[in-house]
Amino acid sequence: MARGVYPNGNRGLFKKGENLGNTNGFKKGVATRKGIPAPWARNNPQTFKKGSMPWNKGTSAIKERACLQCGVQFMPTKYKDERKFCSLDCSHVFNSGERNNKWKGGITPINQQIRTSAEYKQWRKHVFNRDDFTCQACGERGAGLHADHELPFALFPDLRFEILNGRTLCVPCHKLTPTYAGRASQIFV
Repeated sequence: MARGVYPNGNRGLFKKGENLGNTNGFKKGVATRKGIPAPWARNNPQTFKKGSMPWNKGTSAIKERACLQCGVQFMPTKYKDERKFCSLDCSHVFNSGERNNKWKGGITPINQQIRTSAEYKQWRKHVFNRDDFTCQACGERGAGLHADHELPFALFPDLRFEILNGRTLCVPCHKLTPTYAGRASQIFV
């Protein structure tokens, strides 16, 4: 038997067409109080009357500000906008380095600074493009590629960003190289 259908053919507890009574306080067929003010608003001076001026007409608390980073004048978008910068870029530049509340005195290792730099990312991109995103050892093409330094990164700092010192290798081929993961220090001693 279907859910909500009873043996006598009715759906639910009430018969079809049965009056449930006045449930919302209004009589059927009687017009509502459209256009007539509510009883509590008739003599209330705080309600808005047609033709009166709003309390904040002509006052503008939004004033132009200067960006703390670049000095450009900008207009906040909201009434209580606390922004101090014209863009997210200015905010990031201003709050980086010693001005950041999580600054710990420049303890990032030089190796990490170099490998996350824009110059290093550009070097990787050039190596991949030169090798056409193809592993130089096995010829595999596509994802899972590393840009490998032929002469080790740690031992030859002058050649770190030299494109001719780089080659594209897939992960399995890179793990087989004699200079992978610090093994270079045993070879070049």
